[in-house]
Amino acid sequence: MKYDRQGLLGSRSCNQHFLFTQTESRDADGCLDSEVDPVDLASELSDLLQTYPYMLTGDGSQQRIMDRLKHSGKFVAMVIKIDAGTHQQHPADEGHRNACRLAVADIIDRLGRAHKGFWGLIGRNCFGCFFPGREEAFGQKITAQIQAELAENRFETLSAGIAAYPFAGFEKYQILENAKKALAHAAFFGPRSVVVFDAVSLNISGDKLYQKGDVQGALQEFKRALTISPDNVNVHNSMGVCYAFLGDSQQALTWFQKTMALDPAEVLAVYNAGLTYLLLEDLQAALRYFIQADDMHDDIFEIPFEIGKLYLKLNAPKEARRYFERATSLRPEAAAGFRYLGQCYATEKRYPEAIDAYKKAIKQNPNDAFALSAMGCLMASEGENIEIATVFCRQSIEIEPDNSLYHYRLGKLYQQQERFEEALRAYRAAEQLGYDAGKAISALQSRLTAKAS
Repeated sequence: MKYDRQGLLGSRSCNQHFLFTQTESRDADGCLDSEVDPVDLASELSDLLQTYPYMLTGDGSQQRIMDRLKHSGKFVAMVIKIDAGTHQQHPADEGHRNACRLAVADIIDRLGRAHKGFWGLIGRNCFGCFFPGREEAFGQKITAQIQAELAENRFETLSAGIAAYPFAGFEKYQILENAKKALAHAAFFGPRSVVVFDAVSLNISGDKLYQKGDVQGALQEFKRALTISPDNVNVHNSMGVCYAFLGDSQQALTWFQKTMALDPAEVLAVYNAGLTYLLLEDLQAALRYFIQADDMHDDIFEIPFEIGKLYLKLNAPKEARRYFERATSLRPEAAAGFRYLGQCYATEKRYPEAIDAYKKAIKQNPNDAFALSAMGCLMASEGENIEIATVFCRQSIEIEPDNSLYHYRLGKLYQQQERFEEALRAYRAAEQLGYDAGKAISALQSRLTAKAS
């Protein structure tokens, strides 16, 4: 699978974003309905259950499937789903939906009988079909026939996932699940797609588990994928991402290096290696990898964004600004990019440009406390309406009340307006939260004492 530069996936750890491959999916989530409970669905699917009382469904169906396949040395399984894009054109017409299910079931049942197969309902709009003694090619042929026969009389379309046994050491009970994963894979190609289970199916499954927070489960999927396709570049990168998330940086680097060895042009692994070195606090190594990745592809937001942050850490705001300017042009909706850009401009004393950048950050994220506080402080220093500037600084504290710097800045604005008691309270709050505001407090107390006398 080729990566989609606008659809890169990030981790949840350390505010860092390791990158996966992801192609654009029209229905990547919710490919399968939940398992059917015949009691809950008795009303909705009554016609189907009455017409085919012998179809497999509900609790115990997995065991019944295994019982029927117990003596089969080989078989093929297909999971066939009515595509949501067509099936839901008449969402309120229950009769229409039932008629569609019945039409699909009629085709599947007839072909199943003709070829000594059996079938069942595994979701409201999803059917499982099994053909003992058959192979993958037969599954593809029958699936195409089912699609074609439905198209003769109805406008709905079908997608399918196919998996065969034996295959790559998988047990019989795993084949239905493999077919479901192939169906999820098919969703990446839109309606009427058919996919045979492979390493990419497992890579997609692993990515989804990772996004749900099941990193160990994702690792298992990626390891299975490598038994099918040992040189799969995307899977190697995904393995590295999982180990990085788990805090095993050396193992992560090993996998990223393997990825680069397989494909020196794989930018995701280069970027991820840089991010891993950053977590190891080897800033120079991180910078080398980030710049290498940027030289390979200059249109991926995360790369110049991370380079800019790294240059700020290295106290090089001019170099950082150049990368943040490009990052914000690549993703104008990214509030963080404008916040960091404002920080660069402010460090260079380009205050009007800094204010403009902070305004853009706040437009994209009204709860960006850093941008609100910094912009309020700069507006006051530039002679803009100090009351409005004070409002921004107060808002930053409402969002992050434990930030000592924000309290200190608010105190300075109050003091400029000769609102001394409020300024003193703000300075004391900053001091209590850890900001060294002692001099400001002493100077203001002395001024208040002198004024009182």
